[in-house]
Amino acid sequence: MLSSNAWVAIAMLLFFVWRWPAWAPLVLGNRVGALASDPALLTVVTQPAPPQLDPLSSFLPDGSLRLFFHGDAGFTYAIEFSTDLAGWDTLTTVFSAPGTVRYFDADAAANSLRFNRVRWLP
Repeated sequence: MLSSNAWVAIAMLLFFVWRWPAWAPLVLGNRVGALASDPALLTVVTQPAPPQLDPLSSFLPDGSLRLFFHGDAGFTYAIEFSTDLAGWDTLTTVFSAPGTVRYFDADAAANSLRFNRVRWLP
């Protein structure tokens, strides 16, 4: 386990690397010694906001599902379905661009009981 001083050093180093937009070795050290990595680029990724269902989502007269949702641009989402809310299967994955994501599920008409959800894929 690292001491609190080591965590402070790591945090300071990560702050420096995050602000420095170039490839650089990552160096971790304590009183015993230090280790340096090959040059690396640190990328900080945040989670997107949960997808928001658009009010235009609905079942069409033929029973197919028209699903519209808003997701943060640049993230991948899975559109999934379940018949029992316990097991989920993926219908498709979509990469979200700015604006509304539109998906049409013609197979929804073939199932009398079917639930859908949209979730972010890390």
